[in-house]
Amino acid sequence: MPEDSFRNGKEAITLATRACELTGFKRQNILDTLAAGYAEIGEFEQAIKYEKQSFALVTSTNKTFAGMQERLALYEQHKPYRQKPSE
Repeated sequence: MPEDSFRNGKEAITLATRACELTGFKRQNILDTLAAGYAEIGEFEQAIKYEKQSFALVTSTNKTFAGMQERLALYEQHKPYRQKPSE
């Protein structure tokens, strides 16, 4: 989310973890959300772990692949993901 007031890393982790459990940790977009939640609260090792896990579920030709690479690079630099505001 572009606005700070809407971000809640702990809640994102809780909800994304439950969604991952329900889908057998087989949905790239949910793992990506879980990674972002961990990065939001400063747990970058967990963020990196789940972002890397999400790579196993897509090919490099997937339209989300470049964004995933960008987010992983941020987490490796110990920075959370910030969605750019839509114009």
